[in-house]
Amino acid sequence: MELYKVVSNKVKIGIDAHLNVDADFDISVFLLGENNKLISENHLLYYGSPVFEINTDSFQSLPDRSIYFNSSNDLKSGKELEFDELFFVDFSKINELVKQIKFIIHLYHDKGQGSFGNEIFTEKCTFNIKVFDNNKDEILTEFNLRGNYSNKGAVGLIDINKRESNWLISESKNSYNGKLPELLKIYT
Repeated sequence: MELYKVVSNKVKIGIDAHLNVDADFDISVFLLGENNKLISENHLLYYGSPVFEINTDSFQSLPDRSIYFNSSNDLKSGKELEFDELFFVDFSKINELVKQIKFIIHLYHDKGQGSFGNEIFTEKCTFNIKVFDNNKDEILTEFNLRGNYSNKGAVGLIDINKRESNWLISESKNSYNGKLPELLKIYT
């Protein structure tokens, strides 16, 4: 597994999902402690998280604003994002108890069936992830994940692990049978 050492305090993470299924998706971010559990209920970022504004754009955010994101269809400024989701991470604001950050995609509503069952991912999916230095806007690393996630409700995209004082980013190798409610059972 390739690990990339983060050398900047602030990064942007752009994620494109090619699902081959007519469904909406959400990417949740879990900030976990040494016990592999959320360090608090305030350390889960998802589409329903609190909103704040920068200029004219609205962003979902953790309360400490260490991680926030925007979907391309949510920008009010008229700017066009090249990604489905764009996350901003400020490592200097991450709680010192956090040892791992997981980015997990899950389908929360199948437009065609209105189904919330586990068998949503039905064909091969591709996830393109680029990590940028937020200050220089240059690509630090990128991941192209491909796989057949049939009968899975959620897929891990990337993990960011803290080792001593360093943050290391890697491709996640996890897939899950359930969606957000089941993920909460695992990580709380």
